[in-house]
Parts: sequence; structure tokens; C-alpha cells
Amino acid sequence: MPELTEVEHVRRIVHKTLLGVKIASVSAKEDTIVFPGVEGGEVESKLTGRSIIDTKRWGKYYVLIMDKGPSIVGHLGMTGWVYIEITHKKPIDGKEKEMACECRMCLRKDPKHVWPPRFWKLQLSFETPDSHITLAYDDARRLGRIRLVDGDPMKELPISKLGFDPLHNLPELSEFTQMVQRRAVPIKALLLDQSFSAGVGNWVADEVLWHAKIHPGHYTNVLTDEECEAIHEKLSYVCHVAADLNADSSKFPDNWLFLHRWGKGKGKSQLPDGSAISFETFGGRTSAFVAAVQKLPKKSASEKVKSVKQKTVAVKKTVSVKKVDKDDDDNEDQKKTNVRRSGRKKVKVEEQIVEEQIVEIYKPARKRKSVATKVKIEDDAPKKRTSRRSGH
Repeated sequence: MPELTEVEHVRRIVHKTLLGVKIASVSAKEDTIVFPGVEGGEVESKLTGRSIIDTKRWGKYYVLIMDKGPSIVGHLGMTGWVYIEITHKKPIDGKEKEMACECRMCLRKDPKHVWPPRFWKLQLSFETPDSHITLAYDDARRLGRIRLVDGDPMKELPISKLGFDPLHNLPELSEFTQMVQRRAVPIKALLLDQSFSAGVGNWVADEVLWHAKIHPGHYTNVLTDEECEAIHEKLSYVCHVAADLNADSSKFPDNWLFLHRWGKGKGKSQLPDGSAISFETFGGRTSAFVAAVQKLPKKSASEKVKSVKQKTVAVKKTVSVKKVDKDDDDNEDQKKTNVRRSGRKKVKVEEQIVEEQIVEIYKPARKRKSVATKVKIEDDAPKKRTSRRSGH
């Protein structure tokens, strides 16, 4: 999934290339998933003739602000991307050429590449005195979103629900430390929580923790002030460096984990110095870390932490029982189904962290081979309370 730094790269290219240019025409595929709440033809009618006067970004959302009418608020989803094609109207060196663009994956460079992109959902065409420019949003998996938002998009959903943006308003260290230590979740899970730090995804979180030398499973409520300071510093460092390099991983420093984490399952995941890269799931995502450096203190598994543990809950199923005639053979099946079952089953409470929120999932443990069942037929006899404990 494109993270904060990749989306910032898209914003900067659009800002540099299309700011102040009028949209000559619009083409949009009818797709209620990619365009939630937008009716057919509405995209074309509301955007044609408008000009982009500013671009913004918060977390993983990019914003194109128009001179009038609604703004475009977009999310790239898992595999979505913005492509730009620029063609000169006037010949250069005696022939028509496409303008070069430093935008990684943003300008078609392969002559065999088909334009528009195969899975395009939106195309905006612009005309300048010297060139014809087309912006296309491509999304094969349809997990991205494009919304038309009236008013100030930074104060409306979905952006208004997000946490701080590490590039725009990273909290001061003292406030950041309090925000971290008052939680009781793995630090990797907290960094992925978009209501905490908007735009931080899997690889950014792993990179930050690697440079801070903090284990991804370290619980936040037992992090020291010094450890929080290291996370605060490296969060700013990783996001700013990656953004300034246009999210081009080929230019990342050689000591970054990102460059060496992709050999999982092939026995090749190690740093240049030979340190092994381990993989483990924290916060519902596969985390890459160097166990020799990022060590998990024993105190992080203290009794204070109450997440991801086994609990015992009562599971009861009751079916109403009617008085039946014991001599009636036709009621034999009814006797078998009119039961009251009482027992206890152990279930495991697991915490799964997704990009937008933390969700508790209850998964039943394996069923026992035999379960004691008490069948009772109501009659006029006095009722007697019975109790039973499972597992004894």
C-alpha cells in the first residue's frame, strides 16, 4: 500500500505540473466503489472547466483543491497510482516528443505501455499553450477511493478523523511521550493506527523501529521516556528523508531495513553486516526487525498488559421446553431437541490491528471430544438447580 511518503510524492508532482491549469475534459468510469456517494456523470459535470489552485495531503490522502466547486480527496488503496502523460504540441528537435518527468511511476516511460493505463478509473485532461497533459488514476484492485468533498476537505471526513501527520504536525516530544505511554498495545500496532499517526504504514513503522532499536512487540505502556524520544526522532527522520527522495527506494541509505527485507522465505533476509532479519506478526501485520538489536524486554510482558490473552467466557444455548406426553412416540424427536445446554468454553481473545482501527476477534478454541449435555423435560415436579464446571 502506498504510504505517506509515496502519496506525498504524487502530491508534489501534481502541484508542480498542474497547478493553475484548467481541466479541459473529464472521463470517469462508473464505479460506486471507487467513487462512493457519487452518481453517474457527476464527476464530469463538477470538474470540467475547473482549475487546481492548491494541493494538500494528510496521511495517505491527497487533496486537489479547485477554484470553485468540490475538492478531490483521494486514497490510493493497495495498488492504486496516479500517472501523468505530457505531450508537447510543438515539435522539439524537429519531432514531437513526450516531456520527461522525474515522477517515479507517474509518467509512462515504456514505449510498449498502453495509454491510458489498463485499469484507469479517472482521467483529467489539461491544455496549456505548449502541451497536452493527462492525469489518470489507475486501480486494478479497486481498493482506492475518490471523493468529491464540499467545504474545507481538511475538516471533513475522512481526513478529520485522522491523527497527526509526521511531516506536518508531529507533536512535541513531551506530548508524544504521553500519547504513547498511556496506551497498552504493541508499539507497531500503535504506529499503524491511523487515528494516532496518519500515513504510517507497514514499512515505515518497521523502518522507524529499526532505527530507534525498539522491538515491534514492545508494549507502549512500559516504554521509557528515552525509548519514546528515539521513536519520536526516527519517525521524523524516516518520513522526511523518504519524502525528500521522492519515495524512490533505490536512493534510500544502504543501512535502511527497507532495502534488505524482501528475501523472506528465501534465506536471504539480512543486513549488509550479516545481521539476520526476522519476521513476526504484530498488530495484524508482518513485521521485519533485527532481533539481535531490537530486543524485547521482559517487562514488556508484565501483568500490566492485558491484551492478547486467554479468557474464559460462558457460552449458553437455551431452547424453550414444552410439556410432552411420554407415551406419545411422535414426540420422541421433540424430546431430543428440547434441551438446555450449560457449559463453559475457553476462547482466545486476539487483537488484530488493521490500517484504520483495532478490532478484537474472538476465536473459539478447539472443541472437546465430548460435551456433557443435560436433558430435562419440564413437568409438574419441583425444579432443582444444578451446576457444573467445565474442565474439572
